[in-house]
Amino acid sequence: MNIIVTGDHGMSEIIQNVVLENYNITGQDIYVVEMIPSLTAFVNNATNWPLVWQRLNKMPNVTVYRERDIPDKWHFKNNDRVPDLVVIPDDGVSIVCF
Repeated sequence: MNIIVTGDHGMSEIIQNVVLENYNITGQDIYVVEMIPSLTAFVNNATNWPLVWQRLNKMPNVTVYRERDIPDKWHFKNNDRVPDLVVIPDDGVSIVCF
């Protein structure tokens, strides 16, 4: 017997967009690696870290993780390829980027 297990994204109806620019976050602050369904990004300037972190945490209906705080069960940290920040929107929320 052959079994194929697949997953899909985007199965929730989007009821709210969270726009990064509304929180004074621009392409000069972060380099976005991936945006759908989550936002993963590197902070462009280490001196901006506290400010970017503070602004991202003001966004409604999202959870912001620093690399070291990503849950172990995701098996997605402790690697050079993992970005500085991972922002996970709640169901029904979309992050809109520049």
